[in-house]
Amino acid sequence: MASYTRPAYWFKEREIPFYEELHDVLVPSDYRTTASPTGDTDYVFYTHGGLSWAVPYVAGLYALGAQVYPDLTPELFWQTLRQTAAEARVQGTEGKTYNAHSLVQPVKFIEKLQNLAQ
Repeated sequence: MASYTRPAYWFKEREIPFYEELHDVLVPSDYRTTASPTGDTDYVFYTHGGLSWAVPYVAGLYALGAQVYPDLTPELFWQTLRQTAAEARVQGTEGKTYNAHSLVQPVKFIEKLQNLAQ
């Protein structure tokens, strides 16, 4: 959860309250380690990402979920992500904190699917 405590760097403080109003799943877009374009065994760490990083992240979660629960449907996927999501406090750039709803919890998501598969 600690990696979710900082909002995306381009949000102005007055725009952050949407975290309290949002009722869908949030996924990380900043502070990501990925395969590097510099070599087959290289990795790179990015402090700032973007909203476009959400799609491959969600696709990866779906792929992991389908490995432990082969009958996974898109409906069950989203339902399980929402059920296993957590709330956390998000600090804005001016120090005010907000409740961020529905932060994805990949480990809990996979554990729930494993329980369904039994």
